[in-house]
This record gives sequence, C-alpha cells and structure tokens, in this order.
Amino acid sequence: MNNYVVIASQYRGTDGGEGQEEFGGMDINDVLNLIPLAKSLSFTDSSKIVMLGYSGGGMMSYIAIKNKIGIKAGAIVGGVTDLIQLYNERGPDMKNVLIELIGGTPTTKENEYKNRSAVYWPEKLNLPILILHGENDWKVNVTQVQKLAVQLNQLGYTHKLIVYPNGDHGLSTHSILRDREILNWFSKYQNEKLD
Repeated sequence: MNNYVVIASQYRGTDGGEGQEEFGGMDINDVLNLIPLAKSLSFTDSSKIVMLGYSGGGMMSYIAIKNKIGIKAGAIVGGVTDLIQLYNERGPDMKNVLIELIGGTPTTKENEYKNRSAVYWPEKLNLPILILHGENDWKVNVTQVQKLAVQLNQLGYTHKLIVYPNGDHGLSTHSILRDREILNWFSKYQNEKLD
C-alpha cells in the first residue's frame, strides 16, 4: 500500500543465531550491513532509504546514524538514548541484562555505555529524526528523549519529538497516529539530497 520494502536484522546471538548480542557493540554491524543489502536488491530505490527503530532498535538506529549509514531520515519509537539512565532506573533483571550484554556496569564500562547513548553525542545526529515516545513508558523514561530533543534544538538539527499522553513503550494504544506520523516523516524527507 505504501510501496516500501522492509528489511530487518536479527541481531547476532538472538533466537539461537551465531555470535553474541552486545546491545549496540559489534552487533551494530548487523544493522549497518542492511544498507548494502538493500542497495543490492533490484526492486529497491537506494536513493530513498529510511530507518525505523523501536526501543533497543531505536538505540541501534541512533548509533547507525552516528556512523553515517547513508539514509534519508530516521524514526525512533520508545528508543533508548541514555543507557546509564536506563541502568539506574530499571530493576535488577534489566541491570543484569545490561551487565551481561555490555560487559559491566556504567561504573566499570562507562565509555561503552556512553558510546551507545545518543545524549552523549547529539552533534553526530544531523539527519531528520522523528522521535515518538509514550508519556507512560516504564521501560524507557520519557525524560531520555526529552533531553535529546533539547540538545537537537540547541544544535538546530531537523527533528520532531511527539510525546503521546498515556502512551506505552511501543505506543500500542496510539498505533494509528504513530504509523501515520512515521509514514508522513519518511515521505517528507525521502526526496531530500544527502550532504
């Protein structure tokens, strides 16, 4: 209906896959390699590539943009922008997941946490980014994206933040509005020239 080809990654080490998931470490290559794959397909338009990420996938999208992945625009739903804040605000189960995937706590692996957290390098996000977040997201506190939006405003970068009242982590109760915003954002920026 919207004429998109959707290509997604299964991060290494998940669901029985080879390798080790690192939550934004070397597994970022599983995302970066999607672009050459997309460009190799005869039925895609490589001049109009965009990226959508949810939650940890949103974090991966920010990292991909930082790595100049060569897309026209990004849209992030419930995305992690500050892993140190996430670690400090979540319970022991999530803390243990982060310790396992990143290799330590924010105290012992501070650089690793910051390298995966967009609030520590907003100047590297000079690309149109739509940020959608639920006001009641208990997994990723809305203050994370609010901090990033302030930084992007100060830099004068093209972005749009929408916080949905009573919205959950994936904005499931706002799915129609969420999807409309994403499609409109992509449509608006797909024909822009890349710098």
